[in-house]
Amino acid sequence: MWIDDLCQSLKWLDANEIFLNGPQKTFYIKDGIYHELKSYFTCKKKMTEVIQIFSFEQNIRLDPLHPFAGGTFKNNAYRWQAVIEPACFDGPFFCLRRHRFDNLKTNDFEISEDLLGNLKKDLIKGDHLIICGPCGSGKTSFLCALLKELCKHMRVAIIEDYEELPVFFPLWCKMKTKVEGIEHGKEISFKILINESLRLHPDKIVIGEVRGDDILFFFQSLFTGQVGGMTTLHVNSVDELKRKLKNICDVHSFDLNYLYQSGKILCLFLERGNPPKVTSLERL
Repeated sequence: MWIDDLCQSLKWLDANEIFLNGPQKTFYIKDGIYHELKSYFTCKKKMTEVIQIFSFEQNIRLDPLHPFAGGTFKNNAYRWQAVIEPACFDGPFFCLRRHRFDNLKTNDFEISEDLLGNLKKDLIKGDHLIICGPCGSGKTSFLCALLKELCKHMRVAIIEDYEELPVFFPLWCKMKTKVEGIEHGKEISFKILINESLRLHPDKIVIGEVRGDDILFFFQSLFTGQVGGMTTLHVNSVDELKRKLKNICDVHSFDLNYLYQSGKILCLFLERGNPPKVTSLERL
């Protein structure tokens, strides 16, 4: 099967990722460098069909009305992402990435002992954490490593849009959003899942990645109780984060000072590298 061939290629090449940019252009990424591979498909139609079949086998919707899909498979060993028409022009995209969550530790990142120690102390006290940085900077990987080291004996509720974070310990549970559709019924949003997760009385609520208005509701909900929250976000500085929060709060007529006065929101910043580098820890 084509997906098994891709997995074997990742292992054989010792690559981080394989990217199929339509049927004629295939690349693997190793140590941040792109190398071209022989293509797996000859036409857009066939490539689209096999990707849709694969997505269906993962119980994830992928069709022209919902042309984006992604998740993990083979016990979280791999992460995949797909885009089909009409959201693309020259054929579908398919990205396959190897996960190394099982053996990952926080000291696999470039981070000072003092910073890591202070971070863990604050999180144990119940502070909230936003892990920030550009794509490919290791935000989700660091979140996973941190959870394993801090939360082995905690009840952790994980909420994701695309399945990515593994459930390592018996007290951890995972929920997933759903788009509205005939086969899925009504939408299951982050807002609904955050509310339901609070009823489980978790020690930590983890959202794999927040976008847009979800970050405001995330922190509003957490401030109503004693649960700590952790998530990742695509921003590169505290100033950029504050601008994003201000825009969201203005739209919803929400007092931004309410977030700042809590003093409980930590922002950890990463940058790309081999290994990824933790550059700073700041309180919002």
